[in-house]
Amino acid sequence: MEKYYQDLTEDESTERWGEIVPQLAPALALPTMQRIELLQFALTQEVVKKLKDSDERLKQIMDDVKPDLVLVDNHQKSRTNLSG
Repeated sequence: MEKYYQDLTEDESTERWGEIVPQLAPALALPTMQRIELLQFALTQEVVKKLKDSDERLKQIMDDVKPDLVLVDNHQKSRTNLSG
């Protein structure tokens, strides 16, 4: 079973980023708007793929419906206790 990013040790996380950054290097050399378009599309595709791989029912629904658009809300609310 694949480890999720939050489950990685610091060394594993560093190794993972060491694999990812060289793959992104060509895109990082592009002008800002091209870089955003390219990376955002690729990252969103990867998020949708991971979601489908992690939830068999979601995969079945998406395969049946074949949506033209998938909206991924990846906003995470912080649960910081500010009361001290």
